[in-house]
Amino acid sequence: MYPSEGRDREAVFLSQLDLIERVIAFVCARQHVASTDADDFSSFVKLKFVENDYALLAKFEGRSSLRTFLTVVIQRLFLDHRITAWGKWRPSATASSGQINPAWTDNAKNETGFKIERSE
Repeated sequence: MYPSEGRDREAVFLSQLDLIERVIAFVCARQHVASTDADDFSSFVKLKFVENDYALLAKFEGRSSLRTFLTVVIQRLFLDHRITAWGKWRPSATASSGQINPAWTDNAKNETGFKIERSE
């Protein structure tokens, strides 16, 4: 089952729609996605499969089961969907080092100490 033409890929998509929906539900459950967000993600996945004449299905080469292929593709689509919705998280250099090195010039002549406070 290696669909090469658009009509063949459409037929595969329609015949495997139940499996695609089960994999979507599995990925959403695994990622603890709320039901309204799961519906949105399901629509996103189906749109991605239909785009460009079912191009995602054309990438299936049969080196794994179709279920495994769909699971990997849908999990990657989930990451893309989340990054699009939330943005990509990147820790700052200070946060990733776990160390803060404060530096200042002390111009006061009459203090006996100092206090460092943490802002949240």
